[in-house]
Amino acid sequence: MLLRGREKLRNWFGEQARDGITKYKILGREDDRFIGRAGFSLFGAERQEFELGYSLRRQEWDKGYATEIAAWLADWFFARNFASRFIAFTHPDNGASQHVLTKIGMRSRMPMIVDGLSCPTFELTGGMRSA
Repeated sequence: MLLRGREKLRNWFGEQARDGITKYKILGREDDRFIGRAGFSLFGAERQEFELGYSLRRQEWDKGYATEIAAWLADWFFARNFASRFIAFTHPDNGASQHVLTKIGMRSRMPMIVDGLSCPTFELTGGMRSA
């Protein structure tokens, strides 16, 4: 388990150095408690699409953090002109995350196969976000 965590950290540091983006630690405003991580990665065999991702501690679910974080990251992404669009996908059973993505203005697109699962997939363009 620890080895897998170290490998993930190396990958995140590598993404930041290479691409200027990664998944960042999210802390509480008042008490600096660890809420989760969120950010962007380049996704796909040729790393051609920016992908929004977030993971929150179970204790932090249903508090509106996912929507707040996803909306802020979308605005940050487009303000810095990383690309004209990004995608996000969820586990097929994760209706809460699918709701978050549509709430920030993402629209559904063709599902992607990820780790053998057909995952609901969404996209957002800068024009859609500003509309």
